[in-house]
Amino acid sequence: EAFSLKYIEIGNEASGQVYADNYKLFYKAIKAKYPNLHIISNFDKVDGGTVEITDHHKYGSPESFFKMFRSTIHTTAQAPVFTWANMVLRPTWAMEI
Repeated sequence: EAFSLKYIEIGNEASGQVYADNYKLFYKAIKAKYPNLHIISNFDKVDGGTVEITDHHKYGSPESFFKMFRSTIHTTAQAPVFTWANMVLRPTWAMEI
């Protein structure tokens, strides 16, 4: 293999029922072939217990990120949540891998 992949995200700033349905299909297919791969969703409203990690893409002022960070600490989410707090300081493309 060219490199060791540990995480993959399905979608980018997608939401809604179509994303949720497609996410579940991708999740099942990826897990069947690569069971140790961690799959990241950018939408936390997917039924079926398939969301391992959620990546929230939020934009706003520096103050809004402090508020969001505090709310993330106290979340009741079933999966870990990534929040890109430095989006205020850098353009989005600088963080894409």
